[in-house]
Amino acid sequence: MENEDITNHFEWAIMLLKHQFDKDPYSLTTDQVEVLKLHHQIELENKVEE
Repeated sequence: MENEDITNHFEWAIMLLKHQFDKDPYSLTTDQVEVLKLHHQIELENKVEE
């Protein structure tokens, strides 16, 4: 891809959720926690495929 260095909106949202989780994990909703879990699972699967 041409501009892989540029962070997209989804990546910014994940970074924001990770920051919020690191700061105060009890402030996240269950939906936000599920998004972080799914993102972590996808990252693990991508590393295994490489």
